[in-house]
Formats: sequence, structure tokens, C-alpha cells
Amino acid sequence: VEADARFEQRLARSGSRGGELIVLLYTANPKSVRSWPVSAFGEIGTRLANNFDARIVAADEPSDNSFTNGVSSLLRAGAIKLAEPGAPELVAAIARSSVVITDEPAVSQIATELGTPVIEVADAFSPSSASSPGHRIAQRSSRSQVSPDAVYEIACEMIQENRSPSLFQRP
Repeated sequence: VEADARFEQRLARSGSRGGELIVLLYTANPKSVRSWPVSAFGEIGTRLANNFDARIVAADEPSDNSFTNGVSSLLRAGAIKLAEPGAPELVAAIARSSVVITDEPAVSQIATELGTPVIEVADAFSPSSASSPGHRIAQRSSRSQVSPDAVYEIACEMIQENRSPSLFQRP
């Protein structure tokens, strides 16, 4: 509960108006050749912010700040950087997000268990598999070959699917 409240306060301090699309970007090891490139995370974050007015949250793994350091200059002003978050804060951010984009199977699993739609960028060696309709995988022989365009298309589909039912609900 405390971590949820802290994350909501962080959203408010960043100018969040509430009700907006929140996209969490996460990679555990941004310097690894097996990771999806930081520039790709930056591109997808910028496109979703520009085209959907999404609030972008870049999150490091607990006790690290290498991803937020690398991606912050690539993101639009107003993006939230969760540098060196505690595990409860990271889980609160995942739970609050509209969509999580990650190359980390464990974070994909957490998002799926919390009911948060997730796009997992995977390579041919990843042991992951989509375990729900809200868990999509963008996969190529290596993560670096997964294009931001492919991830953007999946994100657009997921956003549309998540918003469409609310258009037809009666109060």
C-alpha cells in the first residue's frame, strides 16, 4: 500500500492528470548484447508519448540505475525515471501501468500475474511463452532484431483492445 501511494505521488509530481495511458519500460541489463537496445526502448517510448500522450515510466532493476541513465535523454520531458527502485515500488509501477514493455521474462510474468498487459521482447533462446491474451511476445532470433515498429504495432493493438470495451459499456 505504501509503495502504491509513493508511486501515485510520483505520478502526480510529474504532472500526471490521472486517467492517462501509462507505459512502463524495463530492462534488467541494458549493456548486455542479449538485451533489447536502449535506443529501441527510447524510440518506442517517444512514439507512444507523442501519438497517445502516454506517460512513460522507465524503470531500473532494484539497486541499479544504468537503464534510466541510458534512456533518459531519449525520452520526452515528463517521463518518470525509477532509478534504483525498491522491489515494492517496481511492482507498484507494474501494477499501475496500462502496458509494460520489457525484455525480461520475470517482469513479464509479474505483469501477467497482476493483470497488466505486457509486451515481451524475446530472442530465440528465451524460455518465455505468452501465458495469457494480455501477454504478447515480439520475437526474433536476437532481441536486437526486434524492431521498434513491430513492438509499436503490438502496443497499438493492445491499447485499442483495452479501450474498445469501455466505449460500449452503459452506465
